[in-house]
Amino acid sequence: MAIQSTQYAGVVGVPRVKVRPADNGNSEKTIFATTPTTYAAQAVNEIFDLGFIPAGSRIMPFSKVECAAGAASSTLSIGLRSAATGTVISATQIASGVNLTAAGVKDANNGAGFAGTGYVTTEDVIAYGTFTGATNTANQAISVYLSYVPASA
Repeated sequence: MAIQSTQYAGVVGVPRVKVRPADNGNSEKTIFATTPTTYAAQAVNEIFDLGFIPAGSRIMPFSKVECAAGAASSTLSIGLRSAATGTVISATQIASGVNLTAAGVKDANNGAGFAGTGYVTTEDVIAYGTFTGATNTANQAISVYLSYVPASA
């Protein structure tokens, strides 16, 4: 038997259920965050603030980390914390252990928020990285591309 998406079934059902803005094809946004040109090597558990994501946004599983070659075993995890209180929602909500050792572009989508139905923020959040694995290389160029669909465009 064929199935319908939850969103489609709501639109054609009676009574009609309005599709959430985060599911309705609003314009995708991307946070682009880079490390400073000059900075000290970051020890394990140091934080790298990336950007702000408004409440009701759907975080897309298309995020990437681009980096120059770095120290052996250095990695970056990407999580979310409340913008209002600073409370960590999950230090690995978006990605866990993205390799910073080899230069290149890597997927950043293996986090706790991607378990089959995606992740929609319930409040305004700050996306941030945590250096993990080992101390990274000083001045290592790192860029993070974090995709989301806002609740309203």
